[in-house]
Amino acid sequence: MSNFISMRSVTRAKALRARTLLVLLLVSSVILPAPHFTGVIASLYVFYAFSTNAHDNGEALKLAMPFILLGLLGTLMSGDNDEYLIFKDAWYVAKIAICLSIGMLLGQREKDFSDVVRFATLIGITGAILMIAIIVSQQFFIIPWLSETPKLPLICLLAVPVVFDNIKFRNGIYKVIQIFFLIVILLSILFSDSRMTILATLILIGGWAGAFSSFRITLINLSVFALVASAVWGLLPEYQGGDLTAFSKMQRSIEEILPTDGFDEASRLLNWRGFEAFNAQLMFEQGSIWRKIFGFGLGAEVNLGISVEMSEEMVYQYLPTLHNGFYFVLIKFGIIGVVMYFSAIISWFRWSKIPRQLGSALSVRILRGLVIVVIASTLVITGLFNKNELHGVTIFIAYTIGYISVYLRNEAFTRMAVLEVTPKGQFGSPRGDPTHA
Repeated sequence: MSNFISMRSVTRAKALRARTLLVLLLVSSVILPAPHFTGVIASLYVFYAFSTNAHDNGEALKLAMPFILLGLLGTLMSGDNDEYLIFKDAWYVAKIAICLSIGMLLGQREKDFSDVVRFATLIGITGAILMIAIIVSQQFFIIPWLSETPKLPLICLLAVPVVFDNIKFRNGIYKVIQIFFLIVILLSILFSDSRMTILATLILIGGWAGAFSSFRITLINLSVFALVASAVWGLLPEYQGGDLTAFSKMQRSIEEILPTDGFDEASRLLNWRGFEAFNAQLMFEQGSIWRKIFGFGLGAEVNLGISVEMSEEMVYQYLPTLHNGFYFVLIKFGIIGVVMYFSAIISWFRWSKIPRQLGSALSVRILRGLVIVVIASTLVITGLFNKNELHGVTIFIAYTIGYISVYLRNEAFTRMAVLEVTPKGQFGSPRGDPTHA
C-alpha cells in the first residue's frame, strides 16, 4: 500500500513539473526572441530525451518525423543556395520538430488536463489585460519600445473556449466573473487589429461548439463558414486609402492573398502577399519536373523580377520567406513537401477522434480547433514556419496529443486486465456479450 501511494506521489510530481514547464514555455514563446526560445526548448528536449523511456521517445520522434524528413529533403535539394539562408531555413524546420518533441514528452506526463486548461486560461486573461493596459497607456504616454499597437498572441486565445465552457456549466457569481473575463478577452482581440487573431478566435469557438467533431462535419461547417464570410465580405466598406483598420483588412483579405503580377505599384504594395504568391507560382512553373516534385531546397529565394522599395531601409528583390505558407513549402520542398506538411497536420486531427471517452472533453475540442487554426495560418502567416507566432500553439498541440496518447495506453491496459480476470461466459468475454450471441 505504501509503495502504491509512493508511486502515485511520484506520478503527480512529474505531472506538476510538466505542467509548470508547459506554462513557462508558453509564456517564454511570447516574451523571448525566437533564437533564444529555440535554445531553451532544445536544451529542455535533450534533458527530457535522456530521462524518458524508449517508447515515449519513439512516440515523440514519430510526431516530429515529417518535419525531420522535410529538413533532410530540403538539405539534399539546397545545391548552391546561400549558406546563411540554408542554415536559417534549417532552423525554421528544426524548431518545429523540437516544439513537437518537447511538447509530446511533457504531455505524456500529464494526468489531469483540467489543470492545464486553467493555466491556459490564466495566461490568456493576463495577456488580454496587459494588452488593454498598454493600449490605454499609449493614449496618455509615449512608450519608446512600442511603435505600434500590440497584438494578442495566438496562444492567449486558448482561454476563449475554456471561458465559454465555464460560462455554460457554472452558475452564480462564478458565471458573472467568467462573462467579465470573456468581455476582456474579446476586447483585446478586437484591439489587436489582426485578421488572423479574429479568425483563430472564431475557429476555436467553433471547435468548442463541436463544429469539427468529425471530418465530414468539419468540411460541411467550413463550407458554410466560407459562404457566410463571402457574404459578409461583400458588405464591408471598400478600402479607399488611409490607415488600414481590421475591417478594411478583412474586406481586402481575399484580394490580398490572390496571386497578382503587381505591375501597378499601388496594387503591388497593397496586395503584397498576392505579389509574393504570383512570383512563387511563376518560379514553380519555370522549374524542372525534378524541382517541381522535390523543391528548390533550403535557402531557395523567390525572385520578384524587380527591386521593390518598401522604405529607405527595406528594398526587396529576392525573398527567402513568404507570407503564404503553401507557396513557402512548395518552393522549398516541392509537391512532396506540400503533401508531407499537410498530411502531418491533418494526422493530428485523428488524435481527437480516437478516444471515445474523451469525445466531448474540452482537451479534444481545443485540439480540433487548434489544428484548423494551424491550417488557416499557413495561408496568411506561413503557418508552422512562422518565425515565432505559432511556437506556443505547436507545443500545446503536442502536449495535448501526448496526454491523449497516454490516456489511450492506460485505457488499453485496463481493458486487458479486465479481460484477463473475467471468467469466460461473464461480462467482458465475447461468449457472454449479448452483441455476439
